[in-house]
Amino acid sequence: MKRPLLTIAALVLFAAGAFAQGNSYQTVNIIEDFWRFWETSQSADEATRVKNFREMVIAPHADIFAGFTGQRSDEDLAKYLKQIEKLIPRMRSVNARLGSELPLHEAKFLKALPDMKWKGKVVFMPNYGITDSGTGRMDDVDYLIFGVDTIAAKYGENADLAALFHHELFHMYHSQTVAAFKGKSRENGEVPLYWLVWGEGLATYVSHRLNPDATLEQILLNKTLAEQTNAAMPRFAKEIRENIDSGDPNIWKPFMSAGANDKGIPPRSGYYIGYLIASELGKKTSLQKLARLSGEELKKKMVKALAKLEKQGTIAK
Repeated sequence: MKRPLLTIAALVLFAAGAFAQGNSYQTVNIIEDFWRFWETSQSADEATRVKNFREMVIAPHADIFAGFTGQRSDEDLAKYLKQIEKLIPRMRSVNARLGSELPLHEAKFLKALPDMKWKGKVVFMPNYGITDSGTGRMDDVDYLIFGVDTIAAKYGENADLAALFHHELFHMYHSQTVAAFKGKSRENGEVPLYWLVWGEGLATYVSHRLNPDATLEQILLNKTLAEQTNAAMPRFAKEIRENIDSGDPNIWKPFMSAGANDKGIPPRSGYYIGYLIASELGKKTSLQKLARLSGEELKKKMVKALAKLEKQGTIAK
């Protein structure tokens, strides 16, 4: 039987990095269970494969799947397992790179933001294409999730893992430094638009600062987002400025969600606009100070930057 490519040695190296410095950190490697399932179920019939997947992959981590992917029917799982066959070589490559590269990316992050403190779990998992990476909180535990199958599908085996990891790690750092909206639900309208734009924009900016040789497309993980947003920047900047305190999902989702909308707003354009705002403020402010901006001070600075985008369509570098 082939051994999982994300080795115990790699996990130890990862866990022995920055988080070992006074942090409580646990790796949950669901992909190891996935490989065991895959290697024993390829020749099984469809019903058996689904049954084995539930028993060998989902059941041992039922709380994580319930919290981050939701329930899936047997029909959905059968379709997923068939579709994923062509991704297996890519997944193996991505999985190996996660184990070998993330300790280096982690160390680079800590060098820039040495006051990082975090307690929680990092999870490598198959997540049905829901997200490449993300953070969340469940049962009072903070999670950093990597969807190995999703990364393989969206970006291939040469995915820029540094940009991805630094973006998500900053979200955890940001939550540590400013707790104003921690635990609040954006779906319930409890998080204002300005904080959503700022949070994602600043994470994108920090990722670019830590990876200066990466292109904007690599940092945004989208080849056309900047161009599409720039095409109507004054309109988008005005709409964000006028709704800066709104928590209405009908307002923030077109700017922040990955799904298409009927308002002509490029999905996740709020990430790019927030990145431009953070870039403007970052000309005279350190990353640590940027991460601690909040409330009226932050809104005032954002409104000023948005007004410039609204008038000029860009922010001069």
